[in-house]
Amino acid sequence: MVKKNIYKIPFKGLENGEHEFEFILEKEFFELFDEIKDTDGKLLARVILNKSEILITLKINIQGSVQAVCDRCLDEFELPIEAKTEMFIKFGSENEELAENLLVVSDKEDSIDIKGLLYELYMLNYPIQAVHPEIDGQATCNENMLNKLDEYSVDSEDYIDPRWDELRKIINN
Repeated sequence: MVKKNIYKIPFKGLENGEHEFEFILEKEFFELFDEIKDTDGKLLARVILNKSEILITLKINIQGSVQAVCDRCLDEFELPIEAKTEMFIKFGSENEELAENLLVVSDKEDSIDIKGLLYELYMLNYPIQAVHPEIDGQATCNENMLNKLDEYSVDSEDYIDPRWDELRKIINN
């Protein structure tokens, strides 16, 4: 069973100043979101909360790695993830998002649920194309798969679709 309140930071009883929180993002976290529920990995999220009378600042830093499938050779590999962001939270009459990094939290709230912020930060820092890292300029992908790709790839400059030859005959006549 997934605990949904594990990613809440209670701020009502905190004194003004800096407070540090740590969250482990692994299977339990990934299962909260359909898009990443099958993800395997472990990330550490460090959150530094700086509280004042009118504003809360959250500095979030995520580091760790997840298992990913290489988009080039289809082998699994460990993909490092690093992410940082800063969020500002003001107090108001109701919860709303004013800007990309500015939230308004109702005066009635006593905690901040950051699981959505952690998810967004993770997704924004997951690469569009996940491939094995290169070492000294050489790909570390599955050698057999790279050979197959080279064998079946077609150089687009050398290849001319034969249908175009028939069309050229019509134009030239």
